[in-house]
Amino acid sequence: GYFHLLNDVLYVLGCCYIIKFDSFSNIIWKSDHIAVDGILFNEIIDNVIYINCEMDPPGGWIERTIDAITGKEIR
Repeated sequence: GYFHLLNDVLYVLGCCYIIKFDSFSNIIWKSDHIAVDGILFNEIIDNVIYINCEMDPPGGWIERTIDAITGKEIR
């Protein structure tokens, strides 16, 4: 997995989901199952998390957007 620290918030990107922690290590949210074999962080802009998700096979890498407040995918 990967980690992304922004201000007092830690995002943990696993193989299938993202978990958001506050500065006291409390889980704020856990995303739905959004990938099969990895998630790469791109950026956060205006409470939108831009990520790439591995959907192998046969999809390969696709871009997804996640609401940084709720952890839900933005479609």
